[in-house]
Formats: sequence, structure tokens, C-alpha cells
Amino acid sequence: MPAEKEAFAESSAKPTRSFEAGAMWCSVRTMITDESPANGANRAHELTEEMLLGSPILLRAITESTPDAVYVKDTQGRYRLLNSPAARFLGKPTQEILGKDDRAFFPVDDARRIMEDDRHILDAGITQTCEESFITAVGPRTFLVTKGPLHNEQGEIIGLFGMARNITTHH
Repeated sequence: MPAEKEAFAESSAKPTRSFEAGAMWCSVRTMITDESPANGANRAHELTEEMLLGSPILLRAITESTPDAVYVKDTQGRYRLLNSPAARFLGKPTQEILGKDDRAFFPVDDARRIMEDDRHILDAGITQTCEESFITAVGPRTFLVTKGPLHNEQGEIIGLFGMARNITTHH
């Protein structure tokens, strides 16, 4: 019978919300052992951090922790990722938004303008912050929007990220 070994763990948890699933918890547990720091507890912490940083759970926890709309589009303007506030402004559940472009959610003129702005950012390879007003599923809104290109590991532009803060009440 193997000898029993005492182990310690460090845990943290945070409640978060999901548009589709409601309330949920995001937790991280780091195993801390009595091994030497060179290859024991430090390595366990490094592995946990590596797994977490590459995790969709971390990405979801971050994007769902803000009231701002957060989204990612591919180079064709199709939504590939978005948080609950973004889905709410587009007026559809996330699964009905993914894979579609702005023409499916905005009046023709607004969709054209948004897509032209996105194309300019992708072509120029710049990040830009500006005020944008348009009709959303919840009515006319004004946003402070930051958009920029997303790059792959080779430096090629593979899409666009956006963060939009509703500033309608400030006008």
C-alpha cells in the first residue's frame, strides 16, 4: 500500500454570469506540495497558470465580468466570440449570432458603416477608439468603441476585436 502523502491546495472562486446559462462559478485550484520549489510547487503553479491562460474558461470569465460588449470577428466580419452584453445589444442568443455579420442585426446603413469601419481597421492594422451611434435591439445607443486587429503567432491579421461601452446616458 503506498504511503499517504499530505498535500495542500490553494483555491479561489468567483461568481460570473452567462447569457445562456445564468449564474455560474469560475474557480482555480493550485496544488501546493512539499517538493522542492525548483520542481514542485512552483511547477504545479506554472502548469496551472499555463492551462488557465490558454483556457476558454478564463476568456469567458473575463468577458462576462464587464458590462461592456466584447466581441471578436473574423476577417470577413463574422462574429466568432461575444459576451452577454454584446448578445443583448444584438438581440439574439449567442448561438444565433456566431457566424453572422452585422447585416443580420443592424439596419442597412448602420451595418454598412460598421463593416466599413472594421475593414479600415483590418486594412490599416491599427487600433482605434471612437464614439459610434446606431440602432440596437434595445433601441438607439451611443457607444465608446475600441476596435483593433487580432494577430496570429506569425503576425498575420486573423480578425478584429472590439469592446463597446454604452455611453448613451452620458449624452
